[in-house]
Amino acid sequence: MNDQVIARYRYFLTTVYPAAWAASPATRKAILADIGTGEFVAALLRQMSANDAAGQGTYGSDQPLPARVGSRDTAQSDGIRHMQRER
Repeated sequence: MNDQVIARYRYFLTTVYPAAWAASPATRKAILADIGTGEFVAALLRQMSANDAAGQGTYGSDQPLPARVGSRDTAQSDGIRHMQRER
C-alpha cells in the first residue's frame, strides 16, 4: 500500500500540480478533480487564485514570490537583543 500512496503523490506533484498551475484559472478545477474534491482542492484553488490576483506565479514560473526571508529571524533577534538590554 505504501508504494501506491507514494506513486499517487508522485503523480500529483509531477503531473497534476504543474498542469494546474500552467492552466488557465477556468480549467484548473477540472484538472485538479483528477486527484479528488473537497477542501484540499478548494484550498489549492484559493491559493492559485490569490497568486493570480497578486500577479505572482509559482511552480516552474520565473516570477519571484514575495521576499519574506528574515522577518521571523529579525523579530527573534530583536527580542533577544531587548532581553539582553534588560539584564
